[in-house]
Amino acid sequence: MNYSIGVDIGGTKVACGLINENGDVIDQKMAPSQTETRETMFQCVIDCIEELLSSSSLPKEQLKGIGVGVPGKVDRDNGIAVFQNNIPWKNFPVVDRLKEVLDIDHIVIDNDVYMAAYAEWKDNQLIDELMVYVTVSTGISSAIIDAGSFIRGAGFAGEIGLIPICTDHGRAPLEKVAAGPALSQKAKKICVDESAEAKTLFKHYYEGQPEAKQLVNQFIDHLAQGIYMINSY
Repeated sequence: MNYSIGVDIGGTKVACGLINENGDVIDQKMAPSQTETRETMFQCVIDCIEELLSSSSLPKEQLKGIGVGVPGKVDRDNGIAVFQNNIPWKNFPVVDRLKEVLDIDHIVIDNDVYMAAYAEWKDNQLIDELMVYVTVSTGISSAIIDAGSFIRGAGFAGEIGLIPICTDHGRAPLEKVAAGPALSQKAKKICVDESAEAKTLFKHYYEGQPEAKQLVNQFIDHLAQGIYMINSY
């Protein structure tokens, strides 16, 4: 049986999974992102992949390729991470560097959200339909698939996290007020705990804490504004 590796690179973590030709995930590994420099970030990716290969004991001849999801703008044809706002990889030759270290010929990259959207589109067999996929994590983004083809624009189509939305304190980019780091900051304020995370905010929300309910409702309003912008166009 043949296998491939999928790698998801983000500003918070790197995740990689070993997948067989039936689409089953055989094994997976995760590591915190090391965003101090472009090289620490690259080494983090290598370490995660090598840990996965080591634990699976997979013969290299059975590995047919690696697909890498990178945030921000990518040059798919040349395998370059062009621009990201949460990892230090401006014009970074991801594919060439991975081939050099891993000695694997078939490696491709695309925007991470586009890759996730394609997986959902294919799994749900939305062959002739228009699908919009939105992700909320370290940043906020979306991808649009129309009858099997991505609407890419000039390379930033779907980056709704960058659009300005209305808040109580004026206009701000959507992801600055509604992505994971923003929600973590809100959680720290209501918990007076520097270790609080976004999930802490939602935990207090479901427990009925008034301040948490107000903050989550603000998040919903901000996110709804961003999604409405997709519908408007």
